[in-house]
Amino acid sequence: MKILFYYPPLSGKVLNRNPDGSFFKLNFRLEKKSSILIPASTIERKTPVNMTEGDRSLFDKEIISTQASVHLFEYEDACVTPEGIIFKGLSLDKDLLIYPKHKKIYNSLYILSSRIKRKKITLSKEETYLLIFDYWSNSVFHWMCDALPRLEAVKEKAKECILLLPENLEYAYIHDSLKAYAFKGIVRIPSNAYVKCHHLISPQQITVSGEINPGNIRAVRSTILEYYKPKFENKFISPNIYISRSKAKYRKILNEEELLPVLGKYNFKIIYFEEMDFTEQVECCFHAKNVVSIHGANLTNTVFMQNKGNVMEFRKDKDPFNHYFYAIADSIGCNYYYQDCETIDKRPGYNFFDLNVNVPLFEENLKRMLGQ
Repeated sequence: MKILFYYPPLSGKVLNRNPDGSFFKLNFRLEKKSSILIPASTIERKTPVNMTEGDRSLFDKEIISTQASVHLFEYEDACVTPEGIIFKGLSLDKDLLIYPKHKKIYNSLYILSSRIKRKKITLSKEETYLLIFDYWSNSVFHWMCDALPRLEAVKEKAKECILLLPENLEYAYIHDSLKAYAFKGIVRIPSNAYVKCHHLISPQQITVSGEINPGNIRAVRSTILEYYKPKFENKFISPNIYISRSKAKYRKILNEEELLPVLGKYNFKIIYFEEMDFTEQVECCFHAKNVVSIHGANLTNTVFMQNKGNVMEFRKDKDPFNHYFYAIADSIGCNYYYQDCETIDKRPGYNFFDLNVNVPLFEENLKRMLGQ
């Protein structure tokens, strides 16, 4: 007797027999409902204050840009990995990948590996779960400017949801920032597991990672300040601050010692965010009128500055891509200044570069920023 085995595709619908001989469907395809959260828009920003005409081409794509509409996705009986990938069977939602090129990593093979190597945890069918993180969320900028904006966009819905987070998101600023939002609880996804949710919702990325939606980031700012301003102790009220990265592992100013006399001459206080908790960082930037720092996560907190402040960023020379902090400054009504610097880049493409700052040019830019 010859026995034939038939393996149905995990990504489609197949028919099976009930005991009475009738057929029923097994649905292994990831399906979702979609509704618009934020409509498409055209963003126009004022140019950097000290931009030269020769540098305009570096900023053109940020001065005027189009941002696509943002959707809220709803899923039934879907699974979530610790990397924030939503799947069912061997089908995953590619609409939530940070960039389309990441399909080379997050694909059916990745899902198969997760199903084999990780245990499945089935969550309560009585709850709605909310996904706002992705596989880059374990850093200050990507948490504050990618993950929190997604939470902000569904802030009211979140009150009736349980938030999903991977266990590796352990930095204090993540949990401190979440205190400003209301939700029913948090489920932590172990690195060796994935969770199955009967009802799951996830807002789409608000923008392409590295871009900023002005209205949305202002809303994030407002939510966090509403929670944290009553907690300010007025310990950090310097109007002029220089945020140093000298204690960071990479992306440093190599000749920072040469900047210190100039900063002292114009009454700038040297700040190390590594020595402050989240409340202190928010308070420090809220009271600052003028902020200077190198390109990096430290400048993310400039989102808490007040209207008409000034931000100066030391940038990689002739960089046409990394405009995050220009976009943040413009979104909250601050003036943006920049200085291109000689770059030592041992790992091109990874933003791990170090800089040397032209000190006389820095003093010229600083005086202009201060109106002197």
